[in-house]
Amino acid sequence: MKKLIYIASPLRGSCNYENYKYNIEMAKRYCKTVTKEGYIPIAPHLYFTEFLNDKNKKERSLGLQLGLEVL
Repeated sequence: MKKLIYIASPLRGSCNYENYKYNIEMAKRYCKTVTKEGYIPIAPHLYFTEFLNDKNKKERSLGLQLGLEVL
């Protein structure tokens, strides 16, 4: 069975949209690197932001809680 690798990297940054997009792209790059090394990346901050709004305090808090549960 392949090992799971939890990807923890910045997401929101300084709330600047460009920083946010850069951080998303870097997280994707980390996931791709882990995959190329033969592991399975787990990146909750990429997944949860697809359906939770990181700018909404309640949804951000929920995403952080869920990420900790996955960890």
